[in-house]
Amino acid sequence: MIVEPTVDVEVRVTTFRFEAVAIRVSAPHTCFLLWTFLETYFSPYFEIAGQTAPADIALDVTVVVGPLDSRIDVRQCSEIAIDRSGGFLRCTGYRLDQGSMRWVLLNPFGVEVAIDRARHHAIVSGRHEADLRVPVLRIIEDATVAALEARGAVVLHASAVVAGDKAILLVGNKGAGKTTSLCRLLKLFNISKLANDNVVLWQQGNSVVIRGWPSFFKLAAATVATHEELAAVFPSELRDQLANGEELWKVYEKVALFPEEGAELFDRKIEPQGILSTIILPRFGNDLVPRMTAISRAELCSEIGLYVQGSQNPNHTDWMGLGSVEKDTLLATLIDTLNVPAALTALRIEWAPSLDDLLTDVPDLRPRRNALLASAGAAGRASKWPDLPKA
Repeated sequence: MIVEPTVDVEVRVTTFRFEAVAIRVSAPHTCFLLWTFLETYFSPYFEIAGQTAPADIALDVTVVVGPLDSRIDVRQCSEIAIDRSGGFLRCTGYRLDQGSMRWVLLNPFGVEVAIDRARHHAIVSGRHEADLRVPVLRIIEDATVAALEARGAVVLHASAVVAGDKAILLVGNKGAGKTTSLCRLLKLFNISKLANDNVVLWQQGNSVVIRGWPSFFKLAAATVATHEELAAVFPSELRDQLANGEELWKVYEKVALFPEEGAELFDRKIEPQGILSTIILPRFGNDLVPRMTAISRAELCSEIGLYVQGSQNPNHTDWMGLGSVEKDTLLATLIDTLNVPAALTALRIEWAPSLDDLLTDVPDLRPRRNALLASAGAAGRASKWPDLPKA
């Protein structure tokens, strides 16, 4: 059992709720950086409530800032996978198990998490408030994913928009063109952004509900450079590569925007939830002939398992030992869910570089493309959101 430290500070209690899953976080009221970061990241996908909290809490989280008296000796403890994606929130860990208790040291943050799995309670301890941002985010997300899947929801790798109340999904893995297609949709159509990387879906009566999952809006520098709307966030250190599109596409590090910021730059709003109406499977290739074809529901169901995320995603491992659902069970649930709506449009879109992009490769035209000129003159990242965590 966890023995909470007694610290004479004013404590703020906030509940982060996603559908029927609630995570309650208690932390010093003075942790403005932590609270601002969490609220900015999770809004509007999670409902964020103040002192009022439901009784059915999936996990109670207590945050302690101060000197760390760690139980973990990395030389004697087991290494554990936490975030294996290599992305912005990557971290590694070491664990120590004693009965229902588990202690995990999260690196590179130097933060220790003590999880009482029997009581669904965790204490997160770190020396500095800034070190705690990613660990607390990880706890909220990973505990929520575990609880959602146990209730029959499935996480899917997809970008999504809402037209009216209808959700249109672009489903695929890295390189399929989800982000580029999302940017084009936000630019060309009077719609709202639902999500840029992952969605959660579950059956509700005769419909399938789609709700966006919070994540950074990660954009390749070359994608940013070809959208005037994004020029303000083009990295100033890459301006010397604007003249060479091929080299710009080779830049590995992506530009990351907070969820609402990615919509606002296109003068759009986020609609966090909609009713599933359309699933698009995009495929990009330089030599493809652009076309769109309808596919059957059976064909969709035979392929959709490739894009299941959640606990099957290297971002959301069961490092806290809260339990996870087997992949075969998740896939069966997903297929059953997709067979619920009477009307579901399923499409495959194959696409290649657009005319705009092809003309931009003409040497005398490239320096005059408006989006590239705007990126070259941008002041750099102009964001009202907090800086990204430094891992």
